[in-house]
Amino acid sequence: MHAVATGDAPKNGLVAVKVQYPGALPVMVSDLKNIRAAAFYLSKTEIKFDLVSAVDELNKQIRLEFDFTREARVMDTISEHLRPQSKRLQIPRSVGGLVTKSSLVMSFIEGVPLLEARTRVSQMSPRARDAAKRLILSRISEAYGRMIFGEGLFQADGHPGNILIGRGGRVGLLDYGQSKQLPDEKRRAFAELVLALNRGRASEISAALGDLGVVTERKDPEIRTEMAYGMFDTRGKVNPFDPNSPLKQSAISTFPADMFFVMRVVQLLRGLADGMACRVLQGGSCLFRGVARSPNLIHFLSETPPKSKLCRPLNVSDIRSPAINKNDFPAGRRNGTASYLSYLYKLS
Repeated sequence: MHAVATGDAPKNGLVAVKVQYPGALPVMVSDLKNIRAAAFYLSKTEIKFDLVSAVDELNKQIRLEFDFTREARVMDTISEHLRPQSKRLQIPRSVGGLVTKSSLVMSFIEGVPLLEARTRVSQMSPRARDAAKRLILSRISEAYGRMIFGEGLFQADGHPGNILIGRGGRVGLLDYGQSKQLPDEKRRAFAELVLALNRGRASEISAALGDLGVVTERKDPEIRTEMAYGMFDTRGKVNPFDPNSPLKQSAISTFPADMFFVMRVVQLLRGLADGMACRVLQGGSCLFRGVARSPNLIHFLSETPPKSKLCRPLNVSDIRSPAINKNDFPAGRRNGTASYLSYLYKLS
């Protein structure tokens, strides 16, 4: 869809330029029509899941992806929201006056793609390799936890190509074309589900899944619990073609459209953990547990939080080389993402 290149550097920094390919939208719309037809067929024959609604939600979000002025606003808002964590997390900012619907100039994020970082990490000693994986994955988890629960506005396309690793394990997130604003009631319901998944009681999980808007043909709490872990927990895995899959025992007749991209984020992060052969994200719905139960950060559990206003774009004079932070992973907090996030949010 786009190409990114380093341009001539202003006196005080670098910029990245994102350019839209002409004629890309009609091709994408045509592909989505075919995907929708396939989804309709599969949902009637093989996979007892509301696939058509998922494709419709993707179709809606894909169309928004072709408006780079919207992407700039989303990116700037998330960048401002995560600014207190800027020593660990890097989010680009748009450059004022250099954004159109088909081109976007933004601050340049230094780092290497996640897959290249994985190769470098694999060459370390076993102890250093494990610590590096935990550090990287915990920061990716933190970024998504804060986005989803903090403001509800999140980047929904977290594949390895959109993640950069800078010096000291600083994580950069790119590409805000696919992004989602989660309504307050869904954030609240999802937080309750995350907490229920960590407690592990089937009756609570089934009830929380219902509050989220997921409707299944059968009301069996055990089946619904297995589904919930498969969709929203890094421990769970559900193969819809497995004869023992819970989807073979009970169809998901209704799935809330707002939650498709949240589910996608969980699947992507589970894939990242598997790809790096790291169990740090596999100790539960530890991606979000610390965030979901933090009264200081996530006060929408008792009241609706104020919305942050969309931020102004950067001026060229605002661009600086990123600060380097080499040793900010807390000693004694390396047992996994859950404990690391719990530590972070106690400081919030």
